[in-house]
Amino acid sequence: NVDTTTLSVFLGLIALIILVANSFVIYLFIRTRSLRTITNACLVSLAVSDLLAGLVAIPMIILSFVLQSPVIRIVMDLASRFIAISTVLHLLVVSLERYVMIVFPMKYHALVTPPRVCAVVTIVWVFSLFVDLIQIVWIVDSEPVTLADVVYSFSSFFGIVVPALCAMAVAYVHIFIVLRKQIQQIKKLHSGRRKSTRSEGRAIMIFASMIAAFIFGWLPYFIIGMLQDLQINVYAVLPTTVIILTLFLRFLSSLANPLLYTFFKTDFQLALKK
Repeated sequence: NVDTTTLSVFLGLIALIILVANSFVIYLFIRTRSLRTITNACLVSLAVSDLLAGLVAIPMIILSFVLQSPVIRIVMDLASRFIAISTVLHLLVVSLERYVMIVFPMKYHALVTPPRVCAVVTIVWVFSLFVDLIQIVWIVDSEPVTLADVVYSFSSFFGIVVPALCAMAVAYVHIFIVLRKQIQQIKKLHSGRRKSTRSEGRAIMIFASMIAAFIFGWLPYFIIGMLQDLQINVYAVLPTTVIILTLFLRFLSSLANPLLYTFFKTDFQLALKK
């Protein structure tokens, strides 16, 4: 009972905004030397991942409306799953990088080096692709849902997404405690260091907002997927409005991420002014 034409138009607009926003982030990083930091390199890798939402995932959804093809739907689900796993792992990498910088500042440059970060980001991409594409082994089965689907859905959520979110939660709690102590210790010192600490705190709030956008956008996707694999027809119970909302929320993270660190992260703001 949904006007797929209207839905496709709105999805197309979201895809366009995602493409423009993430492409602009990548452009700023390449163009501005001061932005070429380890943190921003991880964010740009995330931007490339988010770019795929507008380039592949959303177009596949629109095509599935038009063609009603099982193959298109498989590609659509593979693209969505890859973006979800890639996003949460990128956020984990960025969070751990901030954690080391703030909690272990004296060891940061020894532990976090460009080659190591490059290796970690490469692992994130390869692992995300592996976890995503492994479904192809059984996804072509004639059965609509197999035991492998159930095991895979629960394993990817409780084995990857939940542990990553828990690790980030612990890291940010510790970071906020350390930052609070630092602010108390430097109240009598010069304002330059105080501004630096405030800037770090602001960056942490941005990354925490990105994590919140991921949870808000992708949690319904994983929960509905697991229920569907358990033969619970969620779409027969949920109102059409809620189903459409969960579809749009799926790409909230890919849309919010570039906007958050482009317009609120200090170094990106300075690059924009220039």
